[in-house]
Amino acid sequence: MAKSNRATRKAALRAAKRALHSGPPKLTASGYRAAGGQHPVLRNWSPGLRSGHAALRFDRERLSSRIHDLVRNDGWASAATSRFLDNIVGAGFRLSAKPAYKALGITIEQAREVAAQIEAAWAIYVSEPGFWSDMERMGPMAANDGLAVRHLFADGEALGFVGWRPSSLTGYGTCLHVLDPVRLSNPNGVADTDRLRDGVELDAHGAAIAYHIRRSHPGDLMTLGQQPWTWGRFERETAWGRPQVLHLREKQWAGMTRSASDLAPVAVKMKQVSDYDDSELQAAALNAKLAAVITTPLDPEAITDDLDGLAKYAQSEADYYNKVPLELDGVNLTFLHPGSQLTTVKAEHPHSNFEAFERNALRNIASAAGMSYEVMTAD
Repeated sequence: MAKSNRATRKAALRAAKRALHSGPPKLTASGYRAAGGQHPVLRNWSPGLRSGHAALRFDRERLSSRIHDLVRNDGWASAATSRFLDNIVGAGFRLSAKPAYKALGITIEQAREVAAQIEAAWAIYVSEPGFWSDMERMGPMAANDGLAVRHLFADGEALGFVGWRPSSLTGYGTCLHVLDPVRLSNPNGVADTDRLRDGVELDAHGAAIAYHIRRSHPGDLMTLGQQPWTWGRFERETAWGRPQVLHLREKQWAGMTRSASDLAPVAVKMKQVSDYDDSELQAAALNAKLAAVITTPLDPEAITDDLDGLAKYAQSEADYYNKVPLELDGVNLTFLHPGSQLTTVKAEHPHSNFEAFERNALRNIASAAGMSYEVMTAD
C-alpha cells in the first residue's frame, strides 16, 4: 500500500514538472475566429471598447485639422472634395414642390398652381443678385449649400445659423450663416456631462435643444476683435418652432453627438500617397540632371607627397586650356589628368511600380469617399 502511494506521488510530481515547463495553456478556439488569439495578426490587436461618442470626443479636432490640411495641400484630397461637391450640389438645388393636395383639401390642379408659385418665389430668393439669402451676402444660396457640403465631407458634419435680415428687394428675411463645426464646443473646455456633450446641450431623451458656439474660430487668436474664448448659447428652435441652428450630420454609431469625416479611415493612406508622390517627383527631378564622378589611378599617398607639384601642374594645364579652348561643333571639351575617367551616375526613377501602386491606393481612397476611381481622378 505504501509503495502504491509513493508511486502515485511521484507520478503527480512528474506531471506537475511537465506542466511547469510546458508554458501557459493554449487559448481555446473561439466561436468566431476574429475573437480568438491564435492567429499572429490577432495577438497584439486589443482595441478598447469605446462608444461612438467616446471614440471621437478627444480626437475630433486633431482629426479634422489633418483632413483639412490634406484638402488644402494634397491634389487628390482636393479633387475628391470637389467631385463630392459637384455630385451633391452642382450648380445648385432646384426646388420641385409637391404639395399634398389631399391633406390640404384642394384639387390636384390647385396644387399644381400653388407649386408653380412656390417654385417661382424660391428661384427669386436663392438667386437674386443682392445675395440676401446669405447672412454675409457673399453669394447665392448655391454657394452656401456648397460650403455646407464641403464641411460635411471634410468634417462629417455641417453647422449653420438661421438669421433674419429683411430684404426690400425680395421681401424675405430668412438667411443662413454657415459656420465651421470646430466652433461647436463646450464652453471653456469643460468636461462632458449627461446633458452637455461636445458643445451640444441635450434633453432627457438625448435630443439636441441648444448649441454652445464660440464667437470666433479658435485659430483666430491673433485677429483683433475676435473672441475665440467667448461662447454663445443658441437654442435649436425659437419658442414658436422656427429653426435657429442647423446641425447636419450622419449618426454613424448609436450615442454619437458629433460625426467624423468619411475620409478618416483613409487619411493615413492619403498622407502616405502624398509623401510618396513628392519623393518620386524629387527623384525624377534629380534624375533629369547629369551626375558625374571622376576616377583617377593616382595613389592618394603620392598625391599627398607631391601636393605642391601636382597643384602647380593642374593649374598650368587649366590655364592653358582656358586660353586655348577646344570645341567640337560648339561643345566644349574637358581635359582630365592622364588615366582619369569621367563616369555618369543615373538613378532609376520613377520606380517601375509607381503607377500601379498609385492606382490601387487611389481606388481605396475613392471607395471611402463614396465615388468611383474614374470620377475622383478624372482618369
